[in-house]
Amino acid sequence: MKGLIEWLSAKENAYFALHLAAVFVVSLAAELFYPNATKTLFPGVLMLAAASFTYFYPIEAIKKQGLFAEYLIELRLLWLVVLGALVEYVAYSLCACQFMLVENALIIASGIAALVIAFYSRSRLQEKLVKNRGWK
Repeated sequence: MKGLIEWLSAKENAYFALHLAAVFVVSLAAELFYPNATKTLFPGVLMLAAASFTYFYPIEAIKKQGLFAEYLIELRLLWLVVLGALVEYVAYSLCACQFMLVENALIIASGIAALVIAFYSRSRLQEKLVKNRGWK
């Protein structure tokens, strides 16, 4: 939990998390108000989030990243699209299958657990790489 709080304290990471939350809220609203337009609206929501992410990116935060700043921005953009699609699926499953609340809860819980494990394992790998290279 400490690592997640430290991760969110960085301006660009908080910006990323805000965009991911916005994708969820807009997808949920789209599914509630226009349930028959999911195939049309969800790709548009992802493209709008990606465009907003790149247009309003906090450039002043990249000074400490140096040479790899553009790579890190593009990596965050990729994660926004991938996780945005997952978040849209969660919004869809919450609205489309309201009668299967237990199954939805299990799907969401397993998805969250998988994301936590994936982020933890990536963070652990990065720590091992830094340690192996002799950096701190």
